[in-house]
Amino acid sequence: MISVVIPVLNEEGRLRELLDCLDGMKGSFEVIVVDGGSMDGTREVASGRARVVECARGRAVQMNRGAELAARDVLFFLHADCLPEKEAFIEIEELMKEPGVVGGALRYDVADKSLLYRNHVFWSRLRARLTGIYLGDHGIFVRRSVFDRVGGFPPIPLMEDVALCRRLKEEGRLVQAKSRIWASTRRFKNQGFVRTVLQMWANRLLFWLGVPPERLARFYGDAR
Repeated sequence: MISVVIPVLNEEGRLRELLDCLDGMKGSFEVIVVDGGSMDGTREVASGRARVVECARGRAVQMNRGAELAARDVLFFLHADCLPEKEAFIEIEELMKEPGVVGGALRYDVADKSLLYRNHVFWSRLRARLTGIYLGDHGIFVRRSVFDRVGGFPPIPLMEDVALCRRLKEEGRLVQAKSRIWASTRRFKNQGFVRTVLQMWANRLLFWLGVPPERLARFYGDAR
C-alpha cells in the first residue's frame, strides 16, 4: 500500500542504517531511493535493497521523481537520517482509511533526552499539530491521487515541505500519527543548537511573509 521515497545525496552511512531499519518494518511497502548525484557509495548501498534511480539534484525534484515511479496508493517521504518506528506503516494504513484524511506525518522525536532537545521536540510537535504544517523530517505521507492533484512538491530549493502541506490542507485533513520518527540531530550538532533553531523559525516566518525560497536558500547554506 505504501511507497517509501528516499531522496539522497552522499548518504552512504545514514542510508545503510535506514535500510536496516526498513527491513524490520511491518506492513506492505516498496522502497525507492532517488539519488541526486552522490559521490560516495550511496547507490551501491541501496542497490539490491531498494529501487535506485538518479535525477537532478534537489530534494523536491528528487521526491517528485520518486513519486512518479511509485506503484502504491500512499506516498511516504523519508529523509535518509530519519528512522520510523516499526509499526508506523501499519498505523499509516489505518489512518488513511478515515474519511477526509489526505495525509499527515509521524510524531517527531530525537534520541537526545537532554532538556534542551526535549523542549525542542515539544514545541515542534505542538506547532505541527496546531498548524497542520509538517516538515520533511517528520515523515510526511499523502494519498498518491491527492499528491498528483496538487502538483507534487513545488520545485524550490527549500520549504518544499511547508508549501506541500499548505496545498494538501486545501484538499482535506492532515493528521499526526502516534508512531514516532527518530530524526538526526546532526545539523544541531554541526551548526549549534540555538543558531539552528533560530534559523529554522526565521526561514518559516520569512517564507510565510512571502520571501522567495531561492533567496532564503542563499542564507540557509543547505545545498541539497
